Amino acid sequence: METTKWRLEAGGSRRRSTLVVSMCGVMAGMYVLAVIIPLTRTFFELSAPNLAMILTALLASAISVAALNLCGFSLRLIGPSRGPEGPAGG
Repeated sequence: METTKWRLEAGGSRRRSTLVVSMCGVMAGMYVLAVIIPLTRTFFELSAPNLAMILTALLASAISVAALNLCGFSLRLIGPSRGPEGPAGG
């Protein structure tokens, strides 16, 4: 079974990488729920996102990814570690 990791989190164990990705997904889902549900949106004083807000967030994300790339970090998926003998298990 071949697994992949995000290069930014490749320094830790497979379990740690999986936990980090899972927690990020859960936090994103909770934010979406907080924006969608009127009661939580009122409690946290959130405004419903409009097109300008979404475009600004996408632009800021693209700039952040480009800056991380310039610093040597990458969001590309990588395969399993390869030792001097070549691919693992082969």
